Amino acid sequence: MAESLKRASLQRQLEKVEPNTLTEILEEAVEPWLKKHGYLD
Repeated sequence: MAESLKRASLQRQLEKVEPNTLTEILEEAVEPWLKKHGYLD
């Protein structure tokens, strides 16, 4: 999974598509889970 995430990040950076950093991609993916389980409002 880490390799796929790095590949996605690099590809998105080259294509100038956001989110494109590892952190931004992870935040976007994890935010719905945190909200669903009551950790974010």
